Amino acid sequence: MIYILHGQDLSASYSHLQFLLNKYPNHNKVNFYPENSFEQFQNAILGQNLFNENELFVCQNYISDNKIKVSQLKKIAADKIIILWEEEKLAASQLKSSGDISILEFKLPSTLFQFLDSISPKSISPLIYIRKINDKTAIGWHLVYRILLLILAKQNLSCDSVETITKKTLAPWQWQKILSQAKNFQLTTLFQMYNSLLMVDLMKKQGKTEADDASLIELLLIKYLKPAQMLQ
Repeated sequence: MIYILHGQDLSASYSHLQFLLNKYPNHNKVNFYPENSFEQFQNAILGQNLFNENELFVCQNYISDNKIKVSQLKKIAADKIIILWEEEKLAASQLKSSGDISILEFKLPSTLFQFLDSISPKSISPLIYIRKINDKTAIGWHLVYRILLLILAKQNLSCDSVETITKKTLAPWQWQKILSQAKNFQLTTLFQMYNSLLMVDLMKKQGKTEADDASLIELLLIKYLKPAQMLQ
């Protein structure tokens, strides 16, 4: 099996790399860094394993540094498990002949997701990001969903259980990000934010307020996050 991880979100791609390594606990991990040559990697792949161990090979930046092409990799891989971790986005031409190879691109988050990821007590960042979002129509829905995930994380549910509840798939690196963010909150604060967001949605639907979603959400964030400083 061959995996290619690439893209500009290095934190997310590295988290997924760790997930894949943990997926094969009984395999001996063999790492090839940028300073290692293709010949060293090839010799390790084709060489005889004296102890008959299961092996997993990790190559860092081998495609972006032009040390190997995907077509070459498929010829020598055989039944080996190989992970190519690339610290930049690969061009489509570099991924030609990828066939049955598992390829994951990790993109930098949009402003909306930067906003969601920045939500934390006493932080002014959410107020900065929300004003940079061009299309604010979906902010409320995304924020409700994020707060729900944080509530479920605080209740120590597994990722599988959360997927069952929300009927949405979460990549391991996404769930790890939620778990990390949830540590910043008290559960009571999250419940208060969640209920207030639902109330805002109800007020909008009943026509009880003419304020736009972003303005109402800003007020809600100020109330519950209590940022250390305020925007003008």
